[in-house]
Amino acid sequence: MKKALKKLLSMTLALSLILSLFTLAPMTASAAVGQTFTVSGVTYKVLTVDGNTGTVQVGDGTNPAIATTTAGALAIPQTVTYGGVTYKITAFGYASFYECAKLTGVTIPDSVTSIGGWSFGNCFGLTSMTIPDSVTSIGNYAFYGCESLAGVTIPNSVTRIGTGAFTGCISLAEVTIPNSVTYIDNNAFSYCTSLTNVTIPNSVTEINTGVFSGCSGLTSVTIPDSVTFISNGAFANCTGLTSVTIPDSVTFISDGAFSYCTGLTGIVIPNSVTGTGDGAFAHCTSLTDVTLSGSMTYLSDRMFLGCTGLTSVTIPNSVTSIGSYAFQSCTKLTSVYFDGDAPTMGSNVFTSVASGAIAYVWRDAVGFPAEGQLWNGLIVRYRGDRAAITSLSVGKSSTLVSGCSANVKVTLEGQYLAGRQVVFSLVNTEGNAVYSSAAFDASNSFAATLKLSAQELDIPAGAYTFRASVAGTDIKAEVPLEIAPNLSDYWKMDVLRPESGGIKLQFAAVPYERAFTGDVFVNEVKQTNVIYDGSAVYLPDAPAAGSVSVKITGVKYPTLFPSFSFTFRATLAA
Repeated sequence: MKKALKKLLSMTLALSLILSLFTLAPMTASAAVGQTFTVSGVTYKVLTVDGNTGTVQVGDGTNPAIATTTAGALAIPQTVTYGGVTYKITAFGYASFYECAKLTGVTIPDSVTSIGGWSFGNCFGLTSMTIPDSVTSIGNYAFYGCESLAGVTIPNSVTRIGTGAFTGCISLAEVTIPNSVTYIDNNAFSYCTSLTNVTIPNSVTEINTGVFSGCSGLTSVTIPDSVTFISNGAFANCTGLTSVTIPDSVTFISDGAFSYCTGLTGIVIPNSVTGTGDGAFAHCTSLTDVTLSGSMTYLSDRMFLGCTGLTSVTIPNSVTSIGSYAFQSCTKLTSVYFDGDAPTMGSNVFTSVASGAIAYVWRDAVGFPAEGQLWNGLIVRYRGDRAAITSLSVGKSSTLVSGCSANVKVTLEGQYLAGRQVVFSLVNTEGNAVYSSAAFDASNSFAATLKLSAQELDIPAGAYTFRASVAGTDIKAEVPLEIAPNLSDYWKMDVLRPESGGIKLQFAAVPYERAFTGDVFVNEVKQTNVIYDGSAVYLPDAPAAGSVSVKITGVKYPTLFPSFSFTFRATLAA
C-alpha cells in the first residue's frame, strides 16, 4: 500500500513540473495589422494578415528598423515568421535605415515593391546598392546623403524616382536610368558631384526642378526628344558641363535651368522653344556661342546676366521684347545684331557690357535711332539693308495681250525677306503705276501667281516695267513687260436687230468657233437664252428697241490662243 502511494505521488510531482514549464514558456501570439514585431534585431510592421500568411514592411514607418550603431552588411530575407504566421516582406518603410551610418550594404529581397522615403537617408557608409526588379518606386530622399554610395542599379521595373532620392550622393559616379522611368522628381540627383555623364531615357517628358543641380562633375548630358519642358534649375551649378544638346521637342526652358554652368561654352536653343524663364542661362561665364530660337517672342529677365565670356549675340526678328537685366554684366559683349525691328526693352538690359558696344541694325528697321546715336547703352550702326531682291522673273514670256486675262507666275528670290511684304506693279514709260497687286507675305524664296487682266484694267498696248517692291523700303527689282494690241481690234463684233426680234451678234473677219465658253451681257444683264449659229450669236430675250450695250467675256480661241480669254464690247444706238 505504501509502495503504491509513493508511486502515485511521484507521478503527480512529475506532472506538476511539466505544467510549470508550459507556464514559464507560453506560445507566441501572431501580430495584428498595424502592429510591429522584431526578429533577428530587425523591426517589421504588419501590413496584411490572412490565416497563417501575411505581408510586412521593414520598420515601423517612423523609426529605424535596426539599431543605428549596426555595422557591416545586412541581408533582409524574403519572408519572416512570427507567431506561427509567415509574412512576405513587400516594402521598406519610411526611414527604415535612417542614419545607420556604419551600415555598408543591404540586400533587398525581390519580394519588395517599394522603397519608402528616407529609407537609407544619411547612411554614410553604404557603398553599393542593387535594387531588385520587383521595385516600382523609389521614395523621396530614399538615398539622401549616402556619401559613400559609388554605384546603383535601377531596374527596368521602376517608374518613378522620388524627390531628392539620391541628393548628396557625392561618390555616385554613374547611374543608368531605365526606359521604364516616366517621372524623375525634383532634385532627384542634385549634388551628386562625382556623376560625369547621364542618359535620360526617352520615356521622360519633363526634367523637373533641380534634378541634376550641383552635379559639378557632369560633363555631358543627353536629353531625349521626348522631353518638352526643362524646369527650374534643372542643371543649375553643373560647373563641369561644357555642352548640352537641347532637342527640338523642348518648348520651354524654365527659371535658372542652366544658371551658373560656368563651363558651358555654347548653346543652341532650337526653334521649338517659344520662351524661357528668368535667368535661364545666367552666370554661364564661359559661354561664347549662343544661337537663339527663331520662335521666341521675348528674352526673359536676367536671361544671360553675368555671362562674362559672351562677345556677340544675334537677336532674331521674332523677338519683340527683352526683359530687364537680360545681358547685364556681360562685360565682354561688344556686338549685338538685331534681325528685326527694335524690341521693347526692360530696364538695365545692357548695363555693364563692354565699353563702346554696338547694336548692328538694318537700315530700314523700325524703332532704332539714327546711325551713331546711343540706344539702351549701345551705339547704333547700320548693317545694310534688311531685304534684298536677287532675282525676279515673270512667267515664261514677257508679253501679255491687251484685252486678255492671263495667269502670270512670278518668282522672286532674295535675302532677309522673311516677315516682309512684297507688292507687284505695272509701270508705264512715264513712271506711273497702272496696276498694283495686293501685298504678299514674302520669304527668302517666293513664288506667286497673279491674274492680270489688261482689258478690265483698261491698260493700252505698249511697253511697261513689271516691278517687285519690298513694302516700307526703297528696295525693288524690275523686268520689262510688253502688252500687245488687243486682238478684238481685228476681230470685230457687230450688233444687229433682226426682224424676228431680239439681238444678233455678228462676228466679222474671223469665223466664230463653236467652242464658245463666254458669258453674254446686255446692258450689264447676263443673258441666259443664248443661241449659237456659226459666226453669229442670237439673243432672243434682249430688248427689241432702244440703245443697248453688249459685252461678251471669256471668249476662247482654243486652237489659236489656248492660254488667253477675250472680251468683246459693242453698242447699238436706239
